[in-house]
Order: sequence, then C-alpha cells, then structure tokens
Amino acid sequence: MIPNQLAALSHPKRLDLFRLLMRRYPGSVAAGQIAAALGLKANTASAYLATLRQAGLIDQQRIGTSLYYCANLPQIRTLFGGLMSIVARTARIFACPFLTPLKPEPQN
Repeated sequence: MIPNQLAALSHPKRLDLFRLLMRRYPGSVAAGQIAAALGLKANTASAYLATLRQAGLIDQQRIGTSLYYCANLPQIRTLFGGLMSIVARTARIFACPFLTPLKPEPQN
C-alpha cells in the first residue's frame, strides 16, 4: 500500500491537490473548486483525484449533483506511521545516530 500511496503523491500537481485538501481538513472541497484553485482542466483534476482516491489518501462524497473531496486522515496517519517504522528499522540496521532515540546524558 505504501508504494502506491507514495507513487500517487509523486506527481507535483497531485501533491498540490493533496496539500489543498489537507489545508481544508476536516472540510471538503468540490471537484470544480479544486480544478479552479489549481488551474487544472476538469478532466485532469478528475484523473488526479481518482489516483489519490485509489491510493486511499482522499475520500469522495456526493452531495446533490456535485462531488466533494476531503483528506482521509486515518489512512494518512497509517502511511506516515509505516514510513516512520521503515525509517526506524533502517536507523537500527545502519546505526544512524540522528535517527535513533537520544539517551540521557550522565549526571556528574
């Protein structure tokens, strides 16, 4: 799941879209407003939204005839938790002092 989510965020405009939804969290934004805010054509915004949605990073809700999107914070927390777990394991393997917990300095 993590590789798909990172791939979804790897495109600069998709990352901009994701940032926009994170700034608006917990609110949601209509697809047309997203496209206008980012200067995207409707079909391009739709494709970017579909990619982020398939990766589980955003949710979609229909209200009347409009589609609204919001960040999927529980899934985003899972993504970052997984990344931190990978970083922590890597730090232990390579003994990276800047990624391992600090030990208290001895008191004299």
